[in-house]
Amino acid sequence: MRTVTQIGWRRLRGTMVSVTVLAALLSGLSIGAGPAVASAAAPQVAAADPWVSARAGGTVRHWDFVLDGEGAAAARWWVHTRSECGDAFCTIQRTADAYRVFSLSRCDTFDLHNFWGLFDSHNHGTLTVEFLNRSGQEIGWYTGGMSDPVNWDPVWAVRTCNR
Repeated sequence: MRTVTQIGWRRLRGTMVSVTVLAALLSGLSIGAGPAVASAAAPQVAAADPWVSARAGGTVRHWDFVLDGEGAAAARWWVHTRSECGDAFCTIQRTADAYRVFSLSRCDTFDLHNFWGLFDSHNHGTLTVEFLNRSGQEIGWYTGGMSDPVNWDPVWAVRTCNR
């Protein structure tokens, strides 16, 4: 369950982006999104770090990468490299201070907490991964081998191992 309603979260996210942009301008820093984010939008800071819970024995692993251009490139490489991700579905999320790569493996439904934004994702498995909305209804899917960015805003859960 998300800690803030989607409507409230969108308002909070806009406020956080404004503060981030202002702080970057005042300090003279650049505010590029970096290559881990599929869109060119200004960086966003989550109200709480993203995390995943498996409902029935699935495996969740994650790795953090430095929040800079090199870290973003390393996170993207990890997501798209089968030898690192494994026979799993992998994606990226941004925390307050890192790019976090998640690997979801084994057959299960995984509840996503504080997931948002457009990030690289890759289904290294052979079976379909389904994306579920807040009501548990399927709103999209990735067939085995599919690799495209995912807009995580409407997605509340992922179900692996579908035919």
